[in-house]
Amino acid sequence: MVTLESLVDFTEETIAEYATSADTCNKYHCIIPNDSDDISAALEDTLHRLIEAGADDDEIRSIMCAEKIDPQTEDSDEIIQIDLGYCICGQMLMFQKLEQVQEYRSYCMQWYAEHEICLELILHEIDLNECQGLYERIGQISETMIGDRPKDFISYVQSGENRKKIIVKTPHGNIRASQILDNEYPGIELSLVTQGFGEPGAIMEYSPTTECVNLRVYGMENPDGDPIEIFAMSHKKNDTTP
Repeated sequence: MVTLESLVDFTEETIAEYATSADTCNKYHCIIPNDSDDISAALEDTLHRLIEAGADDDEIRSIMCAEKIDPQTEDSDEIIQIDLGYCICGQMLMFQKLEQVQEYRSYCMQWYAEHEICLELILHEIDLNECQGLYERIGQISETMIGDRPKDFISYVQSGENRKKIIVKTPHGNIRASQILDNEYPGIELSLVTQGFGEPGAIMEYSPTTECVNLRVYGMENPDGDPIEIFAMSHKKNDTTP
């Protein structure tokens, strides 16, 4: 199976995440240089790398949401043409670079240390001059050695492990504040980690829809249910609509 992690050079590139109007339930990915915002070039380059690496149409579709389509049979406003007859159905709803490469590097180093794996032994087995797919190759050797490996980059970012956290211990449990990593809805999650009561707390985040900062409070009785209170804070005078 071909993965983007096996093709990206994290010294100069990262992976970008995007969503399309044809499939709002899933996120798709491509490789993009750190110093570039050219989405079209990133999509075309990623497509060619996948094909050269032997990816089949199903893999290309699952990674990029791209498939071979005859542009003459589709509304040109409803497809994104890439190259070689491959297109993305629908329009781009969001596109963001995953910029947590440094955090991912630290996570991998800590993971290998916790599992008592000597990276020097692994590095002797690979070509360090070839940076493309370096983390993936190290992970494959780790899996061969001990049957386990760190999360891949995309899974690491999606897991939220890279969120900045503050934990304060109290007699009634730990108060935890976590960063919400969402470019559209940035905010802070505050929770009380207790025994037997779940994690009641609050979420304060910005909403681009209402242009307000909303505070949602979740109570002890049903912390995973609907909020017991919602407050809206806006710079607009007399605007309190959540």
